Amino acid sequence: MNFIKRIFAKRKTDAPSIKIKNIAAIVIANTHGFAKSEENILQKIEHEPYDTCFILGDCEENDIQCIIKYINAEKTYWVYGNHDSGTLYEKYGIININGKVITIKGKTFAGWEGSIKYKPSAIGMTQEESLAFADTLPDADYLILHDGLFDEKCGNLVHQGLRGITKYQKRTGCYILRGHIHSRYENEHERCFYGIEKCTL
Repeated sequence: MNFIKRIFAKRKTDAPSIKIKNIAAIVIANTHGFAKSEENILQKIEHEPYDTCFILGDCEENDIQCIIKYINAEKTYWVYGNHDSGTLYEKYGIININGKVITIKGKTFAGWEGSIKYKPSAIGMTQEESLAFADTLPDADYLILHDGLFDEKCGNLVHQGLRGITKYQKRTGCYILRGHIHSRYENEHERCFYGIEKCTL
């Protein structure tokens, strides 16, 4: 009997941990005025069920005017990108989650706006400010933001990332959904979005 118990105990211990992915999300980032050219993607998305939409910044007003025709503003959340300005997203009833945590289907999402403050007009913060901000942001399963993890090897100040984001990710073990870089990639800690995409979280 003890032998059987040991077998089942071992099986349970050795079982791989499986991350249940059950949130259908639309993610929009860095459209910089070209959302109209991706309207066919929005038209397809409109007829498919989804749980939430995240806008990761750097979308112009004509982009938002196009996007808002197809998505539900009440379940759409955004953070500013470094090129954004004013109260553009609020104007269309989209919810700002910078510095806040929301819960969707049992998973938590924290918001972080901007990038490194590389010029006065850029929305963002210094590296020191980002480290302090990381301490104030509550723990979450996902981090929704424009910029990304700090990369000291990156020679481009604008796209080097923030030390505070790295600090937060190490503290919480969160997965990052980000924009800012005009390419798509995914690794064990983050996924970078460009344009309009649908994914499962």
